[in-house]
Amino acid sequence: MVTALDFVGSCSMQNCITATVEAIRKTLDITPIRKQYSHNHDAFINLRAKAHVAGIYVVLMGDLGSHHSMVSPDEFRGIAIADKLTPLVVINSHDVKVAMPFTLAHEIAHIFLGNNCISNQFIFTTHKIHKSIDYFCNTVATELLVPEQVLRNVWNNQHGELVDFIKRLTRNFNVSEEVIARRLYDINLIDITEYRELIAIYQARWMRLKKKNKDANSGPDANALARHNIGEKTLGALLRATDNGVITIQDAARALNISVGRFERIVG
Repeated sequence: MVTALDFVGSCSMQNCITATVEAIRKTLDITPIRKQYSHNHDAFINLRAKAHVAGIYVVLMGDLGSHHSMVSPDEFRGIAIADKLTPLVVINSHDVKVAMPFTLAHEIAHIFLGNNCISNQFIFTTHKIHKSIDYFCNTVATELLVPEQVLRNVWNNQHGELVDFIKRLTRNFNVSEEVIARRLYDINLIDITEYRELIAIYQARWMRLKKKNKDANSGPDANALARHNIGEKTLGALLRATDNGVITIQDAARALNISVGRFERIVG
């Protein structure tokens, strides 16, 4: 029997930011500074795994069943459905990977507020949003990923060029350079001119990477990619439901908007 999850809607905007961040850290078993990963995307994978253990379903989805119906990240970057039994976060699979940890942390904050939402803020955005609930969730997300006091302590020992300094910080916080730059700007350690210069560098690099990926002739196995996007937690729940006779395999495939044959290939 599925039981309600106490943490869904357990926080409010009347709480201080620190209290909400600590509630998320405690529930998801997150420490402020995590181990070093080989790639920045591994930090997203780790946060996703922590969310799964806590009971939050996290899926990557960016179309309505085929590439012809692709939904641009400009339309949505993340969706949070704060259901007490099965809280769900959807991350746009077509977004750049450097934005995904921030988006996931932002949507988790919405889950803890008990708030359903669609988010489309981009990490490269140069203005500070002030819409109360999004501003609150953004602040929670950045504090969760890059604690202000830790960053300020490191900043006091800054040396060398700013670009190189930020690159070194990514190894300490396991987030992208874009997230570090955004955090420095939000807590007024760098000004808008410095931030825009940094973002211009990162955007140019992102465009080169995007073109390189587009020109590549090969890619990951389609079924392996689908398993990654859907998530083991979601696939496991659907398989248990079919094994127990709660739903048919046709229902499971329909829930993912794919054919039965494709579903069977994905689950292996």
